[in-house]
Amino acid sequence: MTKRPAQDHRHDRVFWRVAVWLCLWFAVGCAHIKPQPNHVGRAFDFKQDTFAFVNQTVWAYQDGQRVQTPESRSENRDRYTHRCFVMARATIQFWRFARFEPDAPAASNVELERKVRQVVARRPTGPSLPLQDRVVFPGYANLRNLSERQAAVLRANLGSSLATYFRPGNFFLPYRPSKEHQARTSEELQAWLEMGQPMALWIYDFKFPKPTLNHAVVAYAKSVEGGKTVYQCYDPNDATTPKRFEFDPQTGIFSFDKQSYFLGGKASVRPCYVNFFE
Repeated sequence: MTKRPAQDHRHDRVFWRVAVWLCLWFAVGCAHIKPQPNHVGRAFDFKQDTFAFVNQTVWAYQDGQRVQTPESRSENRDRYTHRCFVMARATIQFWRFARFEPDAPAASNVELERKVRQVVARRPTGPSLPLQDRVVFPGYANLRNLSERQAAVLRANLGSSLATYFRPGNFFLPYRPSKEHQARTSEELQAWLEMGQPMALWIYDFKFPKPTLNHAVVAYAKSVEGGKTVYQCYDPNDATTPKRFEFDPQTGIFSFDKQSYFLGGKASVRPCYVNFFE
């Protein structure tokens, strides 16, 4: 019997080490973080804890359907677009890592930029910080107040729109999750909300060859109506009013209310920023 060269055995060991490392990395990446205690001391408030400016859609919509092609690059330069995931993520980051002191003297714009970058540099999957350990924003009452007065500073420092397109979770876009998956998602979302923690969510609907909905929102409250779980959420596309979507445990289906950019109806829902892949 011919013996294999020692070099082949070394290659085998390298292969299995890499395979084990990838399996461990994937397992850790898929593990969702657990909801953390609410260190804010109050419930998430749409009027305080969301942005005053919006993510602007590139396309024009009417009654839930596209009616105009994207604007030219020169016309689109000053518009804040492709940032729904950026804003949903930052909403969670400010909720977990920032604190506001309205009676203190406001910081300079240079210092404010540094503070914003400090908040958004923290992993959104990281544990919520106690109030005394948070990044302090003196001179502002809350995120809504800050974003009303310093919209340009925030828009320039929240992050690139590339985060929307190169998010690992986008791999799942063409695949509709099972009813069992959606039921688990609803259960997980309820656990977060019962702990007083909002959750960023990816809401999408893919109809070949393109999605009719590919959006991020932040759910922060729930109720039960007619046997369905109804969730209230902050939509980065609308700073004026909360939106809602619901889950039907009988069918295992989420549905998102009609919006200016969506006809309404069945949609897939996945948590965002609860692990590396989502």
